Amino acid sequence: MSDFLREQQEGDADLKSNIGWKKARERKSLWEDVSPQSRDVKTLWSQRNHLLFRNGVLCSKWGK
Repeated sequence: MSDFLREQQEGDADLKSNIGWKKARERKSLWEDVSPQSRDVKTLWSQRNHLLFRNGVLCSKWGK
């Protein structure tokens, strides 16, 4: 199931941008990189501190 979800996420242009930024931890994504992107990309970017990878799948973590 993880492989299927990962493939679906990587095939989505909006998710692909955020996945790339999340994987490239050495360089924090800047608003200048995000501002020309779609509203969905901006929404995910604003939630970047709540995003993590589980089994290679980008997930959202809420709460403690």
